[in-house]
Amino acid sequence: MNDLLFLAIAIVTLLITWAGLALIIAKCHRRVSQGQALIINRMRTTAIHFRGAVVLPVLHQAETMNISAHSIVVERRGDDGVPCRDEVKADLRATFALRVNTTRDDILTVARVLGTERASSTEALEQLFSPRFSEALETAARHVDFDSLARNRDELRNHVQSELSDELEGWVIDSLTIDRVERSGVGPRSPP
Repeated sequence: MNDLLFLAIAIVTLLITWAGLALIIAKCHRRVSQGQALIINRMRTTAIHFRGAVVLPVLHQAETMNISAHSIVVERRGDDGVPCRDEVKADLRATFALRVNTTRDDILTVARVLGTERASSTEALEQLFSPRFSEALETAARHVDFDSLARNRDELRNHVQSELSDELEGWVIDSLTIDRVERSGVGPRSPP
């Protein structure tokens, strides 16, 4: 009888222990939704998770970062229009879809350089990237004539993307749409 009682107590204790561990793990599990990354700083390593992970209080520090695409619009008009190779100024409106590249190194680079909160804010990204994108549009437009630019926006798009390829520090341009190209009315015009 003592053996049976001891076995029953051992089984109940084991079940309670497992249930307690399962409850602790469930309480410590942190989920992230689609388009987010969970960055967990452990004592000596950093882990990136896209679905969720167990975050142990005191031992882990966890932050969530939005890695989905942000839309940044750059508009250059009038006196601020972009000069083309033939010295005609063009009014441009371009929409950049920018997101964090989903590799471990790029996510960590973005988190280290900007911080997870700023990297998740479209306003902060606009302040950071609009000047770069504006400069890339201007540099790319200097390689083409206005008429060529108005007819073939793909050429400008390719120039802009090659111009920006090395300086995005963990970010990637998903798409670039040249929404508007018009003669700005500033600068030399061709004779009628």
